[in-house]
Amino acid sequence: LLMSSAAKENFRMALGSFKKTGIIPHKGNTFVVKTKSKDNKYFIAEISLTTYKSKGKWNAVGVFKDITKRVEDQNTLKESERQLKELNATKDKFFSIIAHDLRNPFNQLLSFTDLIHENINEYSFTELKEYIGLLNKSAQNGYNLLENLLEWARSQTGKKEFHPKKFALSHLLERHVAI
Repeated sequence: LLMSSAAKENFRMALGSFKKTGIIPHKGNTFVVKTKSKDNKYFIAEISLTTYKSKGKWNAVGVFKDITKRVEDQNTLKESERQLKELNATKDKFFSIIAHDLRNPFNQLLSFTDLIHENINEYSFTELKEYIGLLNKSAQNGYNLLENLLEWARSQTGKKEFHPKKFALSHLLERHVAI
């Protein structure tokens, strides 16, 4: 068993104390050390010690266990947890953006319908037709935004196959600038 110089020094101090008093710092406890095997491979060991006195002499019994795999699994779990927290933060930000984008078409719908409802007798047929056209456009923009969101959600859950196609980007931009 090979140890770092700091671990060796701690061991020497604990051994000296144990020989004099029968008390060791880790008595009845478990501690973890990073050490090196005879074939120069590092591993993490868990050591449990207890002491007893026999024929006037202090003795120690310990259990030594390689826990490298367990520590690696714990580190992998911590990294997964970190990534999950990051993904949740991204999801929350995404939902916040979507809620904001959906609010605009609904605010337009509510404003126009309130305006028409409160003043319906004051508008001419031509003005009402114009306002209803604006309402329809706002509703269509909100609907298109929801459709795009649902399509994106399907693509993320694997329920939509990906079939790339060439198209004129300028037409798409013109159509969606109003959203």
